[in-house]
Amino acid sequence: MPVPLENRAKDINHSELSAWLEAIGSRRDKVAFAHLFRFFAPKIKNFGRLQFKNEAEAMELVQETMTNVWRKAHLYQADKGAPT
Repeated sequence: MPVPLENRAKDINHSELSAWLEAIGSRRDKVAFAHLFRFFAPKIKNFGRLQFKNEAEAMELVQETMTNVWRKAHLYQADKGAPT
């Protein structure tokens, strides 16, 4: 049985993140977006909690950020920088 993504977040590398971004940008791959969301959403939410001290605003930051990732994934170029 595969290990859930949440349990292997530390094992995910830049090439895997890049592959997901490229899949989102080229094919609008919803599964790749779900993986990317599960990887980044907790990090963004924690950052938002520190900045805003408000759960609702932290969640709004997650939604806005990930919406931008969905809309702009086609602009990502792996040779120009890390996916993070």
